[in-house]
Amino acid sequence: MGNPDGFMIVCYLAWCGAGATYRFSNQSQYNEARAFLDGITNVQFHGDELPPNYSKTMRGYYTIEKKDREAFKNFMQQA
Repeated sequence: MGNPDGFMIVCYLAWCGAGATYRFSNQSQYNEARAFLDGITNVQFHGDELPPNYSKTMRGYYTIEKKDREAFKNFMQQA
């Protein structure tokens, strides 16, 4: 099935100022990741709030704060 754009999440990693794109192979994995991210962060970038060089077409950016770093890293290693 591949990794369609619909199963892609872009995170802005606030502790190091970097961005990362995560692709999921199916809807179930994508939904699980979205639920996890929704639980640890309440910030999403939109439109002109995006950091430089971010796509204006991707609307689901998450900001992972330093306090959530370990939980995020652990979850993504298991995903």
